[in-house]
Amino acid sequence: MKFEYAFEGMKLKVLDETFAGKVLEFYSRNREEFDRYEVAKPDNFYTTEYIAATLKAEYAALLKGEFGRFFLFSDDLPGEILGSVSFFGVTSINHSCRIGYKIDKNYRQLGLGSLMVKPVSYTHLRAHETKA
Repeated sequence: MKFEYAFEGMKLKVLDETFAGKVLEFYSRNREEFDRYEVAKPDNFYTTEYIAATLKAEYAALLKGEFGRFFLFSDDLPGEILGSVSFFGVTSINHSCRIGYKIDKNYRQLGLGSLMVKPVSYTHLRAHETKA
């Protein structure tokens, strides 16, 4: 299982709770856009504590092969999250999963969604295929 993928001047990384501040910045900066397409969030969603707890739970779920979320960084802007991609419901029977992604409002229309999905989904599906 990989926790980081490097490709085309980009990196996808699994983040733990120590990155709660950065993730909160990403979600807060894009709140208006993201909230239009997502289910209602708890009142405390936009807090460092909530994001830290979420990252910790997501990390544990990745270790179990239940869920994965990777955050996208550019080598040119290493401290700024450009997007995220998540996957769940991985099945080895038909090599499928459900995928969702978010792109920062400042980096849309650059093909980052497609770029993020390729390395993560294929590698993760292959890893689970060998365990079945």
